[in-house]
Amino acid sequence: MNVFYPTPKQSITVSLSCLLLLTFLVLMVDPRSLLLPFFLLPFLLIFLFFYYGFRAVFSKFTKLKKITSAVASFYFALFPTIVLVVSSINQLSVSDVVIVGLLMLGSFLYLRYADFI
Repeated sequence: MNVFYPTPKQSITVSLSCLLLLTFLVLMVDPRSLLLPFFLLPFLLIFLFFYYGFRAVFSKFTKLKKITSAVASFYFALFPTIVLVVSSINQLSVSDVVIVGLLMLGSFLYLRYADFI
């Protein structure tokens, strides 16, 4: 499997595998006995689930270039992940969601029109 340009079938497989692993992690692991670095694992799995899910959708239903599809998938997966991280530390407000959205939109537009991509 080419990690950078997976086929839609491979993307769906990776996405569903992340979802199953996340479900197993939530149901079977006691958070009180979990080591601190493993608290980041659910957020990573959520990001990968969304990223490969969006990659499959974009490659199947749009005519975007592969790099544009990858960047768009990254941003569409990053937004809910950041909102979940902020929500998990009880700091989520409407202004935080708007700020995260505007920062992501600004960086997306910057990368979209940059000469090096």
